Amino acid sequence: MEKQTEIINLLHVEDNQLDADLLADSLEQDEQRRYQITRCIDGDSALEQIRSSDSKFDVVLADYHLPTINGLDFLKILLKEKYAKPMVLITGIGTEHLAVEALKSGVDDYVPKDGNGAYLELLPIVIHESLLSHENKIARAKAEYENTKMVSELKQALEDIKTLSGLIPICANCKKIHNDRGAWEHIEQYIESHTHARFSHAICEECAETLYKGSKWWKKRQKKKHKPSS
Repeated sequence: MEKQTEIINLLHVEDNQLDADLLADSLEQDEQRRYQITRCIDGDSALEQIRSSDSKFDVVLADYHLPTINGLDFLKILLKEKYAKPMVLITGIGTEHLAVEALKSGVDDYVPKDGNGAYLELLPIVIHESLLSHENKIARAKAEYENTKMVSELKQALEDIKTLSGLIPICANCKKIHNDRGAWEHIEQYIESHTHARFSHAICEECAETLYKGSKWWKKRQKKKHKPSS
């Protein structure tokens, strides 16, 4: 069975037409993935695109040198708005401090733009690794949430058990419980409200004898029950 090509929706924020074309050509060489690229020429139009697109993009790629606001400030705005998609910054050569600042801010990765265009070969790898890292981050967050939920449920279960320990006032005659609200409550209701237990009602032999001993069908049943076997 032929493996299905992965489709990645990419938002590319780049004001230089030549650089945008070169990037598109480079991504077309990726045999494992197909990229659907949406290009914006500045951060303002990119923000508008993201806010109106219902988060259709899988990854955001921004050049640092942009009109109006630079690429890092643009990505910081997305981070502040808790935009939950991978973000990659393209920086210039000799701007290592920008890369460090980007990573500290929460940007997933960066690629230094060199003069000979070698960074274009590196970009597909960086984008793919950013997507994998993002998926792993989501998986870890989900696992942590499930673990926290399980711990919370266990604590609640222990609390439920704890509420049934100690001295519980019960009526000697009708067996009702005197609850913490000061009211008399049926024992079944009390236990069900304080634990996860549920009752399935039946009648024991002694109570059945008390309730039905005058009935013909009960006498017949008992006679048949105690009839000696041949």
